[in-house]
Formats: sequence, C-alpha cells, structure tokens
Amino acid sequence: MTFPALLWTHNFVSTLDVFTDVFQHLFCESNIKERPRKV
Repeated sequence: MTFPALLWTHNFVSTLDVFTDVFQHLFCESNIKERPRKV
C-alpha cells in the first residue's frame, strides 16, 4: 500500500509543478508591461 501512495503523491506533485509553471508563465505575461521580465 506504500508504493501506490508514493506514486500518487509523485504524480500529484508533478501535476502541481506543471500548474505552477503555467500560472507563473501567464502571470508574467500579463504583467510584462508593468514589470519587464529579467532574462
């Protein structure tokens, strides 16, 4: 029962990372006029 739990947690964290990346990307794009992105 431990392995599926770890696998589910890993998948959940991975999905969360993807959502975070997308959110940050959209947030930066929407604020690019106010705050230029640092390269």
